[in-house]
Amino acid sequence: MSIIIHPEDKFVNSSGESLTNNNFILRADPAAAGAVEKLHLKNSSRFIPQMRGSLEQYSASSNTKIVFMGTPEFSVPILEKLIQSEYKPATVFCAPDKPVGRKQFLTPPPVKVIAQKYNIPVFQPRDVSSFKFQVSSLKPELIITAAYSLILPKEVLETPQFGCINVHPSLLPKYRGPSPIQTAILNGDAATGVTIYKMDEQIDHGTIIAQEKIQIKETHHSDPAAAGEESRGSEATRATDIIRPTTPELSQKLSNLSSELLLKTLPDWLAGKITPMPQDDSQATYTKIITKEDGKIDWRKSAQAIERQIRAYTPWPGAYASLTDYRLPTAAKLKILQADIFFPPYAKGGWGVSAPLTQRGVGGFKFLSSLRRLLFPNPLNPPLQWWQKRQPGEIFLTDANDLAFQTGDGSLIIKTLQLEGGKGKILSAQDFLRGHKDTVGQILT
Repeated sequence: MSIIIHPEDKFVNSSGESLTNNNFILRADPAAAGAVEKLHLKNSSRFIPQMRGSLEQYSASSNTKIVFMGTPEFSVPILEKLIQSEYKPATVFCAPDKPVGRKQFLTPPPVKVIAQKYNIPVFQPRDVSSFKFQVSSLKPELIITAAYSLILPKEVLETPQFGCINVHPSLLPKYRGPSPIQTAILNGDAATGVTIYKMDEQIDHGTIIAQEKIQIKETHHSDPAAAGEESRGSEATRATDIIRPTTPELSQKLSNLSSELLLKTLPDWLAGKITPMPQDDSQATYTKIITKEDGKIDWRKSAQAIERQIRAYTPWPGAYASLTDYRLPTAAKLKILQADIFFPPYAKGGWGVSAPLTQRGVGGFKFLSSLRRLLFPNPLNPPLQWWQKRQPGEIFLTDANDLAFQTGDGSLIIKTLQLEGGKGKILSAQDFLRGHKDTVGQILT
């Protein structure tokens, strides 16, 4: 069990007498630790029982000079690798606990959970002033950050002997800012990677210590050429490559890559063997803070762009559209969770409908497919005439009865989705159709 300290906290004994002063982190007397029975929270009537002797962790912190700062899942593999190495942090900083879910349960950040598991003291400053005080009291020799929510002020950056180094999930100077992973997926980048750099006062601007790259593949099930290449085990595909990742998948991949690169880099960095290289600011690009509105699908875009949007905005804010349902008082939000790109074998861009590319033939396929649909029409999915064109956002069925949505260029075959008002249940396309057959032909907005 570890102690979680906020700037307003103080140690008291059972008589209410303070055992520490403002510099308790450095001056705590281990002999007094046995007398600590409760942790008193200022302006609160609550008392939280603590483990006897746990105050000794702070007296020992001066012997371990690394401080780690991070908050989300991306930071977890990096912290765990450090803990299991000779570079175990003495202290961990992360964001405060936040209410989560419909019931708003106060939930600790993932990094805090890991730190507590290994009995590492955790600080969760709520403002810059308390943050600066806590760091200066610890006197770290090295600060390592990975997706930490606070910007480090100049006083903190100048505190450690070996500086403050950050792990960033992009190949800087490309994609500075808060959403490099989502942006790489949205833009269909063929490669991305991680950068370790020495921090300065500007965001993601510091000198580069180390970088490593991975490839991103965009093989689709409806692309037989690509599928054949994949099945043959292309020499270009390496173990570090990743195929059609969602944001959580790419984040996990880059986090693991970061942890390995960090452990390889730290010995030479601490030994002074690395000369960091300045970034080329003329090549810098910047990412934005993602909002809920970014998930709204514009069906005039291409199928490829929307499929990337679905993967980039998993799990939040999700890629969604509005569906009119007579059983609901207002339009329902339809969130698309998984989809494949689908181009008809003839009339790309929405003219006509046929099977996925994996079922495509040559020669008389178009004639036979059209003949079959004319002789045996599906009442839910009437055939288009040659002069007709599906509208962007239109819901239809393919010849194989797959649920599909028309886009500005090509279509999407839907795999899984989630309908607002359906108790949050994730549905396969076929399960959705069984309950919503009447949606075929409707236009999503």
